[in-house]
Amino acid sequence: MMKKSQSSTQLFGSIFVTIAQFILRSLNIDHVGLTPIQFMICIIVYTHPNVTMSELAQALGISSAQLSRTMRVVEDRGLVKREHNKDNRRVVNVHRTKDGDQFVEAQIDLVKQSIGERFSTLTTEQSNELSEHLAASIGILEQAGIVQMSPEDFLATLPNLPLTPLPKVLDELTNDQE
Repeated sequence: MMKKSQSSTQLFGSIFVTIAQFILRSLNIDHVGLTPIQFMICIIVYTHPNVTMSELAQALGISSAQLSRTMRVVEDRGLVKREHNKDNRRVVNVHRTKDGDQFVEAQIDLVKQSIGERFSTLTTEQSNELSEHLAASIGILEQAGIVQMSPEDFLATLPNLPLTPLPKVLDELTNDQE
């Protein structure tokens, strides 16, 4: 349970860890033999097509050498494709693949299903309250520079997901389970 004396930084950390743990438990990456970092590569490339290797390493917080080693496994499985940039051969871009897209979309569906199952246990009042608080929190995080893309813009990057405001997405997730 949260203590009233917790700072916003502590609360954000708690929420982040809780959501990350839930998402990781909802995923099914073991059957393809991916590590969490290899999975994150797929997610980042999916949401940021043609990202450079340098940008990818920075986003993951790992060295370029470690990324190159890790990347081999993901590329060998056909989940991403590396190509030298046509304008600057020293730059390597990482591209989405059909197999990678299908893999990530399947993982997104699993997470959506898990969230829907959990939210289906909430009353309508709890669901509405959660939606309001999440939308307000995202707005504040956006003002603080933590959220770099609005939920609507992020959802627009994901195929087969509706481009609707966050409260409506949460409502749709809970209604899908009824």
